[in-house]
Amino acid sequence: TTFLSWQVSGFYNAVRNQIDFVQSGGDNRYVYRNIGQFKSHGARFSLSREASHWSWRFGAAWTAQSTDIASSQNKPYTHTPELTAQGSWSPVDRVKLFTSLKYNGFQLRYFETTDELGELTIGSSRMAPFTFADATASYSSRSGAWVYTAGVRNALDVQDVAIAGASSGSGPAHGGDGLAMMAWGRSMVASVRWTLTPSKP
Repeated sequence: TTFLSWQVSGFYNAVRNQIDFVQSGGDNRYVYRNIGQFKSHGARFSLSREASHWSWRFGAAWTAQSTDIASSQNKPYTHTPELTAQGSWSPVDRVKLFTSLKYNGFQLRYFETTDELGELTIGSSRMAPFTFADATASYSSRSGAWVYTAGVRNALDVQDVAIAGASSGSGPAHGGDGLAMMAWGRSMVASVRWTLTPSKP
């Protein structure tokens, strides 16, 4: 027996004084700052299917956001797409394989800079798209007391993501374009879990 489900939703936000992370300097240090009026709207869609030994889920989202800080291209809204995919499969009893993929489109990032008079101000730039991918495999004992898991996180080795098109000042790294640290890079993971009250076989 398989089950198919789907979901569609939309949202709208309007904040008078939005507080957000703002890059301070070129050393990946962030502080909270007021970026003023913030508006966003968008939609989300997901489709999933599940059976006894496998399941998958696909999702898509689209977000448009606007602030008092002009976008890098002097457009009122910045549009960000997002795609996700997940899948699991149990080829034999007590073994489960899982993988996930997430694509993130262009996103706005804010940074501290100075204007022509030397006054501190906030500018914005666009972060390039990037994709995260994970994969894990797990094995559980017959009683369910022990679960062994191994896998890889950030399989595509995403670390520094390009930032371009600063809207004011000299850019987030005092040089127009630059890089922002997004993740630590590819890593291997392993774990052993022991349950004191396992289920009966």
